[in-house]
Amino acid sequence: MYPIIFIVICSFIIAIIGRNSRFGFWGMLFVSLLFTPIVGVLLLLVAFPSSKKTT
Repeated sequence: MYPIIFIVICSFIIAIIGRNSRFGFWGMLFVSLLFTPIVGVLLLLVAFPSSKKTT
């Protein structure tokens, strides 16, 4: 029971952090719950807009 609660809480945290990414809150929550929070973090790192702009 505790691992499921831990996964859900981690997924919500990832979704809150990723609400400004390309996938948004619901996309990050869905990915994190469907796969694992580890995959959600990796996707968050890839999908988050970079602060460095190239011109």
